[in-house]
Amino acid sequence: MLKKSVPPFVAQMREMAELFGAEQPELDRLEGILTELLAQFYIKTATYSLNQWEQDFGIAENPELTQEQRRAAARRRNLSRSPRSAMLPAVPPQPLHRNRRARRGAPRSQPPAAG
Repeated sequence: MLKKSVPPFVAQMREMAELFGAEQPELDRLEGILTELLAQFYIKTATYSLNQWEQDFGIAENPELTQEQRRAAARRRNLSRSPRSAMLPAVPPQPLHRNRRARRGAPRSQPPAAG
């Protein structure tokens, strides 16, 4: 992967080839960790975060279920919930004011008299 990120003449340098060879395994390991972490944000691919999904949805813990069954239960609960916006209280519309001072009850200033 690192070799593809530099021009070919740099990748062919002996020192760079050694550096890439030393660093690539660590980068591959980190990429695997990040990929697994990203998978936890989706019910469909969650593994070690299934407990958190179940807790968030109020699903009782059942150790007899497989991971697929637990994911299916979380997906069902997620689909059966109403949208978040439906849970927000209705906010009455507020009138728009041109002058903040007028809204606070202060008298409006008069334009200077022509003269």
